[in-house]
Amino acid sequence: MVDRILLVIAVFEELAELNGLI
Repeated sequence: MVDRILLVIAVFEELAELNGLI
């Protein structure tokens, strides 16, 4: 459960970083 939450956070941060580049 915790691993899944961390995975979601990691993906969300990655998307935020991509949006920042755009």
